Amino acid sequence: MKKKVLVVLPSDRIVQVLYSSGALDQIYIKYDVTTLSPGEVGELDGIKHCKLDTKLSGSKILNWIDTQLWYHYLYEYMQKHNISEKESFKASQLSMRSQLMHKMLSRKWISKTIGKFSENILLGEDKGIKKYLQELEPDLVLAPGAAIDTYSHMILKSAKNLGIKTAIIVAHWDYFSKKGMLRINPDKVFVWGEEMRQAAIERNELIPDTVSILGSPQMDKYAGYGRETGKNNSREKLGFPEDKILLLFAGTSAPFDELYLLERLDGYLTEFDKNKKILIVYRPHPGAWDRATKKSVKIKDLKNVILDPQRKSVEVDSARWGSLQHYSDNSHYLDLMNAIDGLVTPFSTMIVESALCGKPSLCIAYPDGVNKWDFSEALNTEHIKPLLAKDWLTCCTDESKIKEVFKQYLEQVSLKQDSELIRESIKETIHYDKRTYSQRLETEVSKMILH
Repeated sequence: MKKKVLVVLPSDRIVQVLYSSGALDQIYIKYDVTTLSPGEVGELDGIKHCKLDTKLSGSKILNWIDTQLWYHYLYEYMQKHNISEKESFKASQLSMRSQLMHKMLSRKWISKTIGKFSENILLGEDKGIKKYLQELEPDLVLAPGAAIDTYSHMILKSAKNLGIKTAIIVAHWDYFSKKGMLRINPDKVFVWGEEMRQAAIERNELIPDTVSILGSPQMDKYAGYGRETGKNNSREKLGFPEDKILLLFAGTSAPFDELYLLERLDGYLTEFDKNKKILIVYRPHPGAWDRATKKSVKIKDLKNVILDPQRKSVEVDSARWGSLQHYSDNSHYLDLMNAIDGLVTPFSTMIVESALCGKPSLCIAYPDGVNKWDFSEALNTEHIKPLLAKDWLTCCTDESKIKEVFKQYLEQVSLKQDSELIRESIKETIHYDKRTYSQRLETEVSKMILH
């Protein structure tokens, strides 16, 4: 009889990270796997999938309290590591009243009382979860390490209380450097690379033996893709010209005036690129926050900018982005990253995806003057600092110098850096090897279950 593994999928986004990415494929082959989700998560066909809500489900008051507790733990972490509100995107978006409240509540003597309330009352024993685990009797509970994920936390806590082995797969690049939200110590924590491992141990005080380097489930697909087929195969699929230098402008979820910057870059290309050899492909972030813009800009009016083919049906010229639909297609992402020669983006995880594909990046690291978040703060974050010395990463920290920096970056792209050296340089951030993430995960899971 196969051993049982319970995989927690608390949101549709995590379904993409762990299930749709293929990260669980080898575990499905070797073990009897059941997935567990709250009611709002979409259906998963062809697998053993259970829906189970917690005692917090459906209660607006309890969920509001729970959200405030997540911010409380964030402020505790910020206070411990001397991080100000302006250095944290989540904290910077709070009202001044909320910031003052969380500062006060994060004082040590108050915080201790709040912690007891959180763990013993609000997140105390959930009879429904306990009963489910007792009936299923899994040998291991595997859950994501994601921001503001009380659902996984409650499942893991109940499992530990029942003596069931537990493990988490970190879903965010900045999980240990900025979010600091691990509220339970599982038996194993699977991190992306050595840099994240050190952050988990040094900044979050995890026991070294419990932290294992595994890579990133959602990014492992990029490692080595395109080495055999070449970029022209991907360009043909996407309808891109083969004779152009293509730059991907990857939008971010955090508010930034990307349209105004695109208009400026378009003008610089008209000035610099007399032979019209360079083209920018703009892909808005699928989960972009609403944002302000300095002026109305229509992509169709720009001479050197086109929309990602997957988005041609959407006219992106509005300051309000809430209506943009979420979209995700692994094969499209792979071909898009393979087809380009370089990346332009306000700081985002796209820079490590680009490096895994052997492509240089230009990062925008200055405030745009119309949105609250200051992208220069990204330079101070622990997960980004190790990348700043990489020769494939160019940063513009002063808006008045963007023209000069962009020109230098175009020269760098034209020189065609060694893609293998770029790929190798990112391994401390995101581990990868000849095996797939799914194979590496199965090896670690087997160690836990069989020993």
